[in-house]
Amino acid sequence: MRLGRLLVVVWVWGVALVQVGCGGCGDPPVTYSLPGGSAGICADGLRNGDELDVDCGGSCQPCGSRGDTCQDDVDCPGGVCRGGVCQSAPPGCTGSACAAPTCTDGMKNGSETGVDCGGGCPACAEGDTCGEASDCASSLLCLESVCSRCREDSHCAAGFACRAGACVEDDFAPRVQMAFLPGSTVLRVRFSEPMLRDGSATSILNPDNYCVELTDETPHECTPSDAFWLGSELTEVDPSTVDIQLPFAPGNGRYTVHVSGVVDRKANEVGSPRHADFEVGGAPRLMSATTLGRDRVVLTFSRPMLPGPDVPGSAGCSSRATCAPRYQLTGSSALGAVLSARVLSAPRDNEVILTHERLQGGGQYTVLAANGVDGDGLQSVWGERLGASPLDRVTFTGFGPLVQLLAGRAGAGGSVRGRGRLHVGRRVPGPHVPGPQRQRHARGGHGPGRRPAR
Repeated sequence: MRLGRLLVVVWVWGVALVQVGCGGCGDPPVTYSLPGGSAGICADGLRNGDELDVDCGGSCQPCGSRGDTCQDDVDCPGGVCRGGVCQSAPPGCTGSACAAPTCTDGMKNGSETGVDCGGGCPACAEGDTCGEASDCASSLLCLESVCSRCREDSHCAAGFACRAGACVEDDFAPRVQMAFLPGSTVLRVRFSEPMLRDGSATSILNPDNYCVELTDETPHECTPSDAFWLGSELTEVDPSTVDIQLPFAPGNGRYTVHVSGVVDRKANEVGSPRHADFEVGGAPRLMSATTLGRDRVVLTFSRPMLPGPDVPGSAGCSSRATCAPRYQLTGSSALGAVLSARVLSAPRDNEVILTHERLQGGGQYTVLAANGVDGDGLQSVWGERLGASPLDRVTFTGFGPLVQLLAGRAGAGGSVRGRGRLHVGRRVPGPHVPGPQRQRHARGGHGPGRRPAR
């Protein structure tokens, strides 16, 4: 008995000495779970053991979050495991009873780019998400990850042009679309479609194909102006646009640039108009608007614009509230509020993409931009304020079904005085309909009862 007690005492003192002696050893603590358990590794912030992701899956708690790694549906509570990744479950799907993704399950899964379309499923319709052109119906292109109709010739392959939203064989003569000075010593010329740019005699990069004169009454002839000298350095801005470097800043005045001998990508020679007027000096102006789809419009100004967004004078804005005092859209159908405006980066910083609330029809619309009449308005990067009417507005044709006029009679000046308009299959009262249905138009005809932005 005495010997037993002695052994116990020795053992207790030995354990105590070992614990005291190792108090400062610095060995990292080790967490152990019960035999067969996993409590320790399931909370160590690491992917280890039989885990399928960090501290989840396998013998740990299920992962379940969309995008987590998985091996089976049980690793994705409320979802399914497809391709080793947790995804949302189709309607009526429960655990391991879920079927593999199909092209008719009413959800975007598997390799699909849209709901039950693209990625090996049937082609997607206009407006659906896409990854490449093959995901879209044969008449559509994949533009900015959305199945869309072409909007400009540059969207089409060489030898094809965009007409009515479709790429067709290009047998159309290109034309000079506009010219302006985005800088004091740069003349920018834009064509209606992509042009030949190989440096040959018929290329838009050949300086011999341009002539500039003071604007006169003979647009078919060009007598070079002594006040405007063209340089020999030409730079491609995009397939349809060229910048001509000038040796010095030209004098103020109104000029005309004439173009001859250039061809498009299918060797169609430039047609009428072969010239464009532009102004040196004076206030910036809004030059054109072109639809970019049913809810967007690209504006072209004569100067690079202050980007912002949402700073005083900026052409860029990011909300209804900040866009409302900057832009107004009127026309054959209500387009709602302007939701945002984004100024593109150089060298296209004279272009602004507007996104609006409602879809365009195929009629005519007017964009009005805030000018400097009341001391506010949009500004160029050099602090110049947008000019007053008519420099602050431009019209464009919407991206949608065409608006047709009902038969009417010609009024004064040759205008059509119809009793109404047929807009996408419905009759809308016209401005000459008597009584309370008569539309009220602001002075200048810039929309029902609304004043142009200033």
